[in-house]
Amino acid sequence: LQAFLIKNIGALGMSMAHGSIKKKYNISDERTALFEKLDIWENQILEESGPFRAGNQFPDLADLTVFGVLTSVHGLSAHNEIMSSRPKLAKWYNNMNSYLP
Repeated sequence: LQAFLIKNIGALGMSMAHGSIKKKYNISDERTALFEKLDIWENQILEESGPFRAGNQFPDLADLTVFGVLTSVHGLSAHNEIMSSRPKLAKWYNNMNSYLP
């Protein structure tokens, strides 16, 4: 019973929060918003000199956060599209996969 309640109440809470978050950040299309943020991440933050953000030798909280977002869409067409169209990001993602247990 407890697992049933947690699963269903959690799903209800997430669906209610979903609309609020989209409204707060003025997001009409989640996929487009994700790709725009990944453009920023890839073009302004990732550098060639190191395996992680800003050329660092170890991942930081920003690396972990973006990795978590990308991991959450693993197995979906968006993830495949991201990895195939962004070689720099794919390399970083593979570095994160290798680094984390």
